[in-house]
Amino acid sequence: MPFFWTHVKNSRSVKISRMTGLILDSSTDTLILAIDQPQCWQTHKEAARIGSNLFPLIDAFVSEELSYIAVGRGPGSYTGTRAAVAAATGFSQGAGIPLILFPSPLAFLPVGDRVAAILEIKGAKMNYILFYEEGALREMRAPLAEILPELADLDAVASEQPLPELPHSPLHFHAEAAISRIGAWAKGRVASTASENQLTYLHQI
Repeated sequence: MPFFWTHVKNSRSVKISRMTGLILDSSTDTLILAIDQPQCWQTHKEAARIGSNLFPLIDAFVSEELSYIAVGRGPGSYTGTRAAVAAATGFSQGAGIPLILFPSPLAFLPVGDRVAAILEIKGAKMNYILFYEEGALREMRAPLAEILPELADLDAVASEQPLPELPHSPLHFHAEAAISRIGAWAKGRVASTASENQLTYLHQI
């Protein structure tokens, strides 16, 4: 079954420099593969259909040793999130390098210094919100009405649907900004904490 490409930049096998990591996320219907230094990336549509082909894709994308692997831990698709984490775990154990889990919406934040991403938690009157404020991350779960004043003060808010009275931006992989943010998050950690290693899905509160 063919893959559907949405973007490729410098997608040939990459020679890894010191403290260079692989970034992987399939919490949405788009699989993201990226190298943070020098920046290059691939995105593949219909991530859930890739399944066992994830390992060959990673092998083809990276040709030398990695310093670490950073993988999105959700919230997002149950199947996609677990597939990416399983693949990243296998690679990190085989290579003997750190595995860093990051909140997947970090890959889909708007460009800006003070921004946020909002996801609806299915089956609950609740939203997941990831704040990014001058390099610091903050996660929370709350009804949208409770946090509207705080969101209104931000530069931009990414969500699936426009939200009234908020500086709206669509949930989108802004590659260069996303890779820089995730790389900085990963390099600040030798290993993820227990709470950071907890996978989350959009049906959870």
